[in-house]
Amino acid sequence: MSVGDVGIIEDLTVVIDDKTPVSIELEPNETNEKLTKICEKLKNNSLIQMDDSLLFAKKVNNMLALIAIEDEERRTLRNTLNAIEKILYLKYLDEKVNVYTNNSQEPASIRLNLKNSLSEIRQILKKNTLVKMDDTLMFVNKSNENTFAKIAIEDEDKIELKYIIKNLGEKKTLYLRKDLGTKWRYLSNKHKLRYGFNDRFRVVDEPALEIKDCIIKEIGRSHKGETKIDSKDSFDSEECWHLATDVELQSFAKLGISTGNSNTKSSTNEASLTLKFIEHEKVSLTFTIEPTTKFIEAVEEAIKSKNSMKLKEVTDRFGQFIPKEVIFGGKVYLNESIITKKMSKKNTNKGDLKVGVLGNQATFQVSHSESVSNENSSEYSDFRLFGGDQHSSNESEWAKSLEDFKKWSCIKFNPISIFESLSNKLQKEILALTGKIIHHSTTNIIPTFGLDKYNINKPKDFELRIPEYILINDEKADYSIFTAVGDTDEMRKDFFNCQILWPKNGKPKLLIHCIQKEFKKRKCNLKIRWMIIGNNINFNFNSPDFNYQLKVNKDEFNESDSQNKLLDLKCSSSLCFGMPVLEELNDSNNFLTIGHHFFSYGNNKNIKSYIFSYSLKKKHYVNLPRFNFHTLIIPNHYNSNDYGMSDFKSGLFSFKPDPSKYPLKYLSSYYIGQYIPYPGLLKQKHNEVKIKHMGVCNQRDCICKTKEISGNCRYAYFDPPDTKI
Repeated sequence: MSVGDVGIIEDLTVVIDDKTPVSIELEPNETNEKLTKICEKLKNNSLIQMDDSLLFAKKVNNMLALIAIEDEERRTLRNTLNAIEKILYLKYLDEKVNVYTNNSQEPASIRLNLKNSLSEIRQILKKNTLVKMDDTLMFVNKSNENTFAKIAIEDEDKIELKYIIKNLGEKKTLYLRKDLGTKWRYLSNKHKLRYGFNDRFRVVDEPALEIKDCIIKEIGRSHKGETKIDSKDSFDSEECWHLATDVELQSFAKLGISTGNSNTKSSTNEASLTLKFIEHEKVSLTFTIEPTTKFIEAVEEAIKSKNSMKLKEVTDRFGQFIPKEVIFGGKVYLNESIITKKMSKKNTNKGDLKVGVLGNQATFQVSHSESVSNENSSEYSDFRLFGGDQHSSNESEWAKSLEDFKKWSCIKFNPISIFESLSNKLQKEILALTGKIIHHSTTNIIPTFGLDKYNINKPKDFELRIPEYILINDEKADYSIFTAVGDTDEMRKDFFNCQILWPKNGKPKLLIHCIQKEFKKRKCNLKIRWMIIGNNINFNFNSPDFNYQLKVNKDEFNESDSQNKLLDLKCSSSLCFGMPVLEELNDSNNFLTIGHHFFSYGNNKNIKSYIFSYSLKKKHYVNLPRFNFHTLIIPNHYNSNDYGMSDFKSGLFSFKPDPSKYPLKYLSSYYIGQYIPYPGLLKQKHNEVKIKHMGVCNQRDCICKTKEISGNCRYAYFDPPDTKI
């Protein structure tokens, strides 16, 4: 029923300052009453509570025109209501407020609505040239002459201006104080940056950190690009945290965390999606952090237990990684896999994107820049918004919403282990408890490994593709490299031996010797398996080999006048694997291959290694050169199918696989019961392991005279899973 029919309206909608409407009931013919009488009615309404600061208003051209108090006696409700909308508008009268910024002597005089929330007042003051409100200025509640209580930004939506205004005589006063930590504290609290993330990218319940300070750098950079993810399921999943945070995948890989996301450059997954993205980088935050007392106590308790598995319980409680540096802003991802295009002759370019924002259907328009003057309208089925107004209908509207830092999202993230926040002393104690781990393990095929008369007896070198996140000469990591080599062609008499050439502070490479009784020109398909082992400096407790408790001994030998050396490893584990390391290659060692085996005898259960060298040029055992010898030791007290001991008479496999496909294992020979100076090298084939002897010379005192094996001889094997970086 309209206002003018009978003068009866059962319900009237009252809107104050264009905010939440209130419904009230009117008596018959009450629309003909003067506004003064309606005012009395509204004063008694508990939801409206009309007072002298709240005026009647009439909407004209989408603007509210106030009605003066003295005119209320002459106007009726009927001619004040909007006849179409049947809405009564009320608006609070702006009052003159003196705004003091910091310790300024001269205030800025501004008319403000005391019923507005502080967040609304903040937006008004940002536009005022005298106040120049920015994100570092905070509202404060002055309790006495020198005491100011700051109001958290996250509380500004809940507090009206009138509650912090101070009356100095007839003057109303508002105080603002600068706090450079306002922005980063708000972002830190909102995004829980004091809390760690677990390996499923979920924030844990207990904080590991205290953020003591923060360096803020303004960026203000925008760009567009493309990326790939593994599948549509990854895009639709709520567990897509890594989609928003642009990180190098290897940054997570070194922490033992898989993002489930493919490399943007090299993904070959047929089900992968190509996504376009628009990114607005606003600021970067770099934190000064300290561990919480509870986190320190939990770590000390784990160390005291001498049980490394307790450290996993610490990560369950406090998370595995934390942010050291974060870039905030906004980012939108557009699903490129489903796209239709429409062309028409117009001068402006727009594309409608029908998308799902966390499951809510919406339309999102993106402007395209092209050399042709046609409209290229691209319609997508999906998109994802991170940061900004989640209900924006177009790119420009969404980008404008990012002017409010409270709507920023974390879009780039530099993760570090939570344990890196601890003191050096505690970190060293953790490393001592956990032992070493495999940082990288892989297998390579060399299809054209060749021998000819020009390189006879000299080693062939092989460049190692070491991941960028591994700083191979890092003293804290204390890396070592171990190798296994095999010929997929499995020539009957030829076999291979490896050693490492590792210049001081230089890049390591493999030296591969092919050992033949008589030279024969040939090419072969060589399979090389190698792994990098070092301290668990990234505190990766998800590594499969974390349970192994690996240990590496490093021993240095000067040039010797002997063909062999005995080395006491001072351990009782028979699972030992050795690797000779040269710092340089010269005429004295260029033709030498260094071999070894392990043994124990008598009542002394300590394992020892027997090391020797053989000259491929002289076809003779010779004195040892200057070199280092690295020994990988696996403790006996862990059970695993990845390592063990086996007899030479039993093969590696119970079936005959394709030689090019069988997995190489890391091997070493082991003698039990007596000291046997046998100078043999291992040859690994798909169905057996053999000890190969290089030959016998005429010298009476040469170690080559020990040709026959006696006693209990076995071989140790290690077959850890390869990493996939």
